[in-house]
Amino acid sequence: MRGAVVAVAGNPNTGKTEVFNALTGLRQATGNYPGVTVERSMGKGQLNGRPVHFIDLPGTYSLAARDPSEQVTVDVISGRRADDPSVDAVLAVADASNLERNLYLATQLRELGKPVVVALNMIDIAERRGLHIDTEALGKALGCTVIPVCARKRQGIAALRGALAAALSNENGGLAQPAVEYPDELLDAVQQAQQQLTASGEPASFGMALRLLADAGGQLEHTLLPVLTSAGRDKVLALREQTESGLQDSIASVEAQSRYAWIRKILEGAVQKGKLTDRGWTAWADAVLVHRVAGPILFAGIMLLVFQAIFAGSDPVMHEIEHAFADASAAVDAAIPGEIMSSLIAHGIMGGVGSVLIFLPPILMLALFIALLEDCGYMARAAFIMDRVFKWCGLSGKSFIPLLTGFGCAIPAIMATRTIESSRERIATTLIVPLMSCAARLPVYALLIGAFIPARPFLGGILGLQGLVLFGVYILGLVIALPAAWLLNRTVLKSEATPFLLELPTYKAPRLRTIGHKVFLQGKDFVVNAGSIILAMTVVVWALAFFPREEPEPDTGTPAVFAAAQHQQPTVGYAYDWQSHGDMPEVVPAHSPAEEMLGRPGQLDNSYLGRMGRSLEPVFKPVGWDWRVGTAVIAAFPAREIVVAAMGAIFYLEGEAEAGGHTHAHSHGHDHGHGHDDDHHHHHDQEGLRARLQEATWPDGEPLFTLPMVAGLLVFTALCLQCGPTLAIMRRTTGSWRWPLSAFAAMTLLAYGGAFLTYQLGMWLL
Repeated sequence: MRGAVVAVAGNPNTGKTEVFNALTGLRQATGNYPGVTVERSMGKGQLNGRPVHFIDLPGTYSLAARDPSEQVTVDVISGRRADDPSVDAVLAVADASNLERNLYLATQLRELGKPVVVALNMIDIAERRGLHIDTEALGKALGCTVIPVCARKRQGIAALRGALAAALSNENGGLAQPAVEYPDELLDAVQQAQQQLTASGEPASFGMALRLLADAGGQLEHTLLPVLTSAGRDKVLALREQTESGLQDSIASVEAQSRYAWIRKILEGAVQKGKLTDRGWTAWADAVLVHRVAGPILFAGIMLLVFQAIFAGSDPVMHEIEHAFADASAAVDAAIPGEIMSSLIAHGIMGGVGSVLIFLPPILMLALFIALLEDCGYMARAAFIMDRVFKWCGLSGKSFIPLLTGFGCAIPAIMATRTIESSRERIATTLIVPLMSCAARLPVYALLIGAFIPARPFLGGILGLQGLVLFGVYILGLVIALPAAWLLNRTVLKSEATPFLLELPTYKAPRLRTIGHKVFLQGKDFVVNAGSIILAMTVVVWALAFFPREEPEPDTGTPAVFAAAQHQQPTVGYAYDWQSHGDMPEVVPAHSPAEEMLGRPGQLDNSYLGRMGRSLEPVFKPVGWDWRVGTAVIAAFPAREIVVAAMGAIFYLEGEAEAGGHTHAHSHGHDHGHGHDDDHHHHHDQEGLRARLQEATWPDGEPLFTLPMVAGLLVFTALCLQCGPTLAIMRRTTGSWRWPLSAFAAMTLLAYGGAFLTYQLGMWLL
């Protein structure tokens, strides 16, 4: 990597990512740290014309690492990760309105031996609270440059760039370490621990040696002690025991007491408290939003309005995109010569992928609302509210953020469980995250609800039936997840509960640029990552439906076809005109462009896909599915987005065959010329996937998509773990295939059982 490297560290909710965005201009790449499920962002910037790479480290309150994300911060800054570039300087982002807590991490970072610059972010909030900070005095005490900034308004960023450039030029590299007043006995022990680290070839800064002594049972001990020499390990453990015996307290406690005492001392001379200009509306808002009774009611109301807005706002756009894809598909079908290529592009690729891309609007709207609620500070309040609900099932409010993230995508949601200290809670949360309805499920919901749930308004149009159903499907996952967590925590994961500590960030007006960037990344991730899977699977589904190719039978009335009809085999793809002549119908083969495309009448029914689907139809029928729906669901187990793509490929091919049959029958039975037939066929070509599903029938003419069947299919989609990447990330997080495979089996059975009960109960009621 060319250029200097600056690590950006700080407590959660300090605006660290906003500072990072301001310095990089949103030119970032995200991914995981190799070998650990912790997300990282890297960006490029310029400091006085010099190229610089910024690494946005996971938020942490201390370098006393208790989980993998906090350990990443220590390892990256100290240079212990061989797969990451060496860090040249550290930017410590602190909340200017809460310096005592934030400077704890800043002083620890200063002791790791790297040049440090402190950015006092949200300085405007500190001033409204009557705090006047002497940054020169504070910097002198800390031994580094301190810059006041307001990243949201891009204030102070130029000065921050200058300070970082100076730090990289070592202009302030010779400043003294902060003079935290540790007991002499602890200082002597740290110096001896440094010698052992040096002998083992490990980073031997004061801070690393202190961490090794203080963090008994922590992440660093598990990763650093094993690389010391045998004599070095014995020496460090003996030093720890001897020092704690002399101090009559743990080293961690002595460190915290010494550090906080020193911080309070320097703040007395650097911070003046003036008149409070903040009118306290934050406290008033919290009195309502986190109230024991009003809080959960308001939270449920907010989420209900969010899902209502998603459906009402995105539906018109979805229809426009759907019509555009239909027109494009018809044009491509007419323009491309050759039946195989024409069918592949117009009906396989465009019919399948297009059927998914039209659902990009609701996905973007969901990302927009989550980003807005997160950026304004409400999400932390929601976690506080949900902690009361989660306690009975053995979880805490820390599980809420991963679960909420699961509404966007299960993969970053499972990665977010890294902030949960308890391994029991971390595994339990990981296992129930897939029950949250991610963005990949939204296309299926939007398709089925838009096609079969009437747009009935309530409360003067504020709410609608479609939005209520969408809200209900999303809540279903949470309703099932909590009892599942309760069962896990009382059986295979039984252990003591951990306390829940959460800082409520200051309310802020959402920054449109930040919100827009988050929505863009969510949409890009869906189109690029999901699109590649969808394209591959759609082509597979098309090929299975298109082959084998057979020549049409020469005779016009094969007994086999009539026998299949007598036994009510599915009629997908049969484009015959049945005309009654006594007891035996006459079978007249149709010759439409669609049938030429399929190769012969009944092509889809007798394709590889049709044969596989019919063989499994006894499994599908108890939940109301025919082979087409069942095949689409099975095809979607690698990625749940494939359900809509597979239905698009299957029902578009079927619709083309039926269109040809209807056209021929019309002209054969009623000699009215060809103009009306062409109009009819053209109209059929323009119908969207919703219309195809609404017209789908069983062989006896009964509608395939009844209300009980649609409800059961929604339940199945909400509860089934149809996502290969999610299984992979679960394995990586839990360290074993035991948990993801168990979750896959349990959720598949749960989904099928839920669909069965929903369908059977619905049919009984109707």
